[in-house]
Amino acid sequence: MWSLAGRNVNGIAGLIKRKHGRSTSSAYPRSTFLPHLELNDEVCDCFEDDISSPDAMYATLESVVQKDSPPSSNSMKSSVQKMIRGCYFVCPGEAYSGSSNTNDGQGQVLLASLRTVKERVQNATPKKINFPSPATTTKEANSPIIDEEGEALTEPSTAILSGIVKPLIPTNIWNSLTGREFFFPSVLSALAKTGIQTVLPSSSEFIEWKPADTKTKKLLALNDDKAVRSALADKDVLVWIGKFKNEGHGSHLPLVKTTSILPLAPRDMASLLMDSEKVKSYNKMSLGRADEVVFQEGIDNDADESPMGIGGEAKIVRNLTKPPLSKKLMEFVTVMYARRLKADDNVGIGIMGGNYEDGYAVVSRAVSGGQWGSVNQDGEESERTRSEILLGMNLIRTVPGEAGKCEVTAVTHCNSPSVPKMLAGSVGVKGAVDFVRDIRAMFN
Repeated sequence: MWSLAGRNVNGIAGLIKRKHGRSTSSAYPRSTFLPHLELNDEVCDCFEDDISSPDAMYATLESVVQKDSPPSSNSMKSSVQKMIRGCYFVCPGEAYSGSSNTNDGQGQVLLASLRTVKERVQNATPKKINFPSPATTTKEANSPIIDEEGEALTEPSTAILSGIVKPLIPTNIWNSLTGREFFFPSVLSALAKTGIQTVLPSSSEFIEWKPADTKTKKLLALNDDKAVRSALADKDVLVWIGKFKNEGHGSHLPLVKTTSILPLAPRDMASLLMDSEKVKSYNKMSLGRADEVVFQEGIDNDADESPMGIGGEAKIVRNLTKPPLSKKLMEFVTVMYARRLKADDNVGIGIMGGNYEDGYAVVSRAVSGGQWGSVNQDGEESERTRSEILLGMNLIRTVPGEAGKCEVTAVTHCNSPSVPKMLAGSVGVKGAVDFVRDIRAMFN
């Protein structure tokens, strides 16, 4: 098993291969947008059993190839980029390994480069941040947070920290982000509170909600809790569409809220959402999600014993998706934080009767600025567009009397430049309902 950008393949030699310029089978998949270029068996063997970092692979590969034998055109570089980024399985040596003998040398350089890359990235793991011991994180201690480069982080201003955790980030705050704001435990704690606030009925104070489909509208018009519970038990999905009442980054885009019953316990649901290796099990558009920075692991972490001094699990992830009918891939860079619900979250009682006990909160928000700024439009990056989960929240409660089920109220506020504004609502609603159906399908 090896992985590119979180995209796992059981032995690429069994998926695509090439020998002496001739395909050994016509049954291998072909790319819609690129010629079908296949990998040499020697390359396949080189990458067997790798779990690799795409960024490290490309950086090393580019450096080796450029140093040893600069390509005479951009075709080799472009193909290398696409393969390493996991966008398409394209043989980077194809342009130099055909009938032309003048290019054979560069094809061999590429093979040698790939072997070198394997040695350098075989043990690559997500970056981890060094936090002060929870016992010393007091006002008196002032122990610094050390980033992945070994440098102490400077805490952002109060205005930045308060703005980054609002349901809707002010535009001026969004434009001034450095990409390090979520490295601070207090920010993650406040973001979880914001996410919870957004899914509760009290969110109508700052979001104008309305039913997104006829079934939800009719059910709510009955004003009959028993009828709503019965509909959810019968696998209906309640769907709302909303709009922020104030201005900010993405305020012109709709929010989507759903409530549904899913066939797994609350803890299992929270764990599934945080597990990057399982994303493709329920997100058919995903090409893979990779953990970029891991702050702390374990959704049941206690604050007193955790590296950050807060409960739960937190990390920054990068997800690559291939929407239908789109020629470009969508890339999301997002902070995710999951923890157990607490009494002071004041989540109230769910439709099915569950409260905070044994429940979980999973919140996500786009990371921007610094190393996670907008996608650069060069080389392989021109094949991508940056999309943003401006706010994502899953409030997961128990269903009393049914240990293997959970009630999930989810809110998603997403910015996808490739989706026209007039279609954002319908696309968002469909995506939210499809998510519920795909989770259910996993357990059928």
